[in-house]
Amino acid sequence: MVQEGKCSETIIQSYIERIQQALDKGLHMIGIFFDLTKAYDLLNHKILLEEQYSYEIKGTMNSWFQSYMAN
Repeated sequence: MVQEGKCSETIIQSYIERIQQALDKGLHMIGIFFDLTKAYDLLNHKILLEEQYSYEIKGTMNSWFQSYMAN
């Protein structure tokens, strides 16, 4: 569930409330969580940045990705 524009705490609180509501109704809930912190370590950064540039991802956004992958 993606909730754009909301902070992590708000999203977690919303999720907990949904779990509580489901349990109150005798329903079951399933959560699937992904940790993508190492996802970019598997990619060739130079190729990824070149591809982004070819898709018009330039300037500040490209610099942000370069910084993110370097650090």
